[in-house]
Amino acid sequence: MKSRCASIIDIVAQYAENCASLFEQRELVAQSLTYPSTLNDLDELDNRIDAQLDGLRMSGEDGWRIASEALEVGKPGEIFTVGVLAFEQPDKDSFGSTSTETLLNGISVPEKAVRALSLALDWISNDRFAVVVDQLKSEGSALSQAVVTTACASRGLKCAAEIRLALESNCSYVFKAGCWAAARLRHRDVLALIEEQLRARTAETQYEAAWAALLLGSPKATSALRELAVQAPVATAEMAAIALFHAVPPRLALSLHHDLLVDIGSCRATIKAAGAAGTPEMLPFILEQLDQPSVARLAGESFSAITGLDLEEAGLTTAPLLPEVSSPNDDPEDENTSLDVDEALSWPNRPSIEKWWQDHARHFLSFTRYLRGSVVSEGVLRENIRTGFQRYRTAAAQLFAISGGQVFDTTAPAFRQLQRLSAEERWR
Repeated sequence: MKSRCASIIDIVAQYAENCASLFEQRELVAQSLTYPSTLNDLDELDNRIDAQLDGLRMSGEDGWRIASEALEVGKPGEIFTVGVLAFEQPDKDSFGSTSTETLLNGISVPEKAVRALSLALDWISNDRFAVVVDQLKSEGSALSQAVVTTACASRGLKCAAEIRLALESNCSYVFKAGCWAAARLRHRDVLALIEEQLRARTAETQYEAAWAALLLGSPKATSALRELAVQAPVATAEMAAIALFHAVPPRLALSLHHDLLVDIGSCRATIKAAGAAGTPEMLPFILEQLDQPSVARLAGESFSAITGLDLEEAGLTTAPLLPEVSSPNDDPEDENTSLDVDEALSWPNRPSIEKWWQDHARHFLSFTRYLRGSVVSEGVLRENIRTGFQRYRTAAAQLFAISGGQVFDTTAPAFRQLQRLSAEERWR
């Protein structure tokens, strides 16, 4: 009997471990860090996650206990898993205190839990959502405030009071939640609160403020993004450069890119900026980067983003320009802990790609923005959001929002995205 009980517990523990691991995978897909991946791939991962959650749900108290014990790990996958289970539990249950209280008390680094918990809250049914939002509001912590603000805005629900409170908060991750929600729901009446923080916060938070300000029509947003593209740490500089060049009119992109090169030179941010601008005038610069080992794959991707050329399919790839490096792992003795964000990208063959461009340049209009070889229009953006690879879906969603369209979250639970896409006139 003991061995049978032990085997059941082992199975339940495997459900929890699988769910957390799959969540980490889905986040890489959702954040465009794997390639190629689509909404269908995200949906498949989300279905696999839900299958593991079903195993935990059916395991009752054992499922809850084993999952909640994993909160000590403190990683997003474990937080998400426990979050869904906790939010689905009745208000008062057989486990003592409410599951939501147990969840929040078990999180040691709140700022790292906001996204996982916001996704968990968006994962549950509408009926439970309303109940849990009330629970979280009564709990009164900064974490619960950030989660409620983010999740309500994600569902397109009115939360003007929560947004204003978040933007007045001294807590950086609560302020970021307020920025996201204000941008998502186009609350222009709080723009002044956002603009106040364009310089006063960390670079990451400055970016959130600048992005929200951009969508809310602030004339200060582009200068803030340019400053971040030059001065911020690498990851934030790249995001700022992309947003800036998605926003700048095509006829101004070349001169602005030249100025950026003067300030920071050729680097990941300027290559991503060129791809985001989407104009044929950016391609000479991109072509020059194709034989630079550290950025060649990224430059090839930017070339594809503008022209629509699939390098692999067209046979325009080459052998790696850098020695193959093993993937990061959990071994504390191994110094290789960083993710190669270009790992899934092809190594471009510069001479062949230059020849292709010479043959096809005449088909591209000057000072015109392209995405995957098509002139950017509302129809092209909508189609990319529906069917494109995840990184193009993300780019299309950003361009769509900047042009005044609905803010569409390409990282939300896949079934929510499909629901929103089916109601195209709202995209809520």
